Amino acid sequence: MAKNIIDVCWTMYRSNTTFDFIAFVMKEQKKMIFLYHILNLYVVKLFLVVLGKIFKHDYYRYFYIGLLKGYHRNELISYVEQFYQNFLQTKKIDFTFDLLSKLKNKDDIILCSASLDIIVEKIASDLNVKYFASTLLFENEVCLGKIGSDLLYSKHDIFSKEHINYVITDNLSDYKLIEKAKKPIVLSTQKNLKFWEERNIHVSYIFDGV
Repeated sequence: MAKNIIDVCWTMYRSNTTFDFIAFVMKEQKKMIFLYHILNLYVVKLFLVVLGKIFKHDYYRYFYIGLLKGYHRNELISYVEQFYQNFLQTKKIDFTFDLLSKLKNKDDIILCSASLDIIVEKIASDLNVKYFASTLLFENEVCLGKIGSDLLYSKHDIFSKEHINYVITDNLSDYKLIEKAKKPIVLSTQKNLKFWEERNIHVSYIFDGV
């Protein structure tokens, strides 16, 4: 059966779930709060983002995830539940959830996100669907603040031998995955419209004010 692949961040929710979750934890716990504020300084963020583009590595994301180092898995799972209920549920993108409601066979639905697996697992569990996500590393149930298997820029490799019906995403980096889809559905900001137009990809949903 053909698979239906759905991105999570800014496809299902108006949220970068990795960054928003870590911000949620920091504000609740007040741990690593100084480093958290340093990373959120415009000049620091700009420097790390530019450095990342030069060396093809997302340093800003790397340091941000490092803020979770030392947390017990159960503690983070508890925070995921709170984050999901109190934050993500207010950020739903109705366009995507309406599409999901029309897909009858949940066995063919797969969430595929570069977000942290502990977050995507919760979303997938609530929807009763399968998922792939970037794995947050733990040792003796304590978070190492590092990513193991990272899906950033590599989602298409997972489905290289699959027949794909829908791909629903906002990510420019999902272009190779979209090429494999029978029915690509793209969400886009105004600034990214040109990228899709140049590749003759129809945009189904445009974000207001983003």
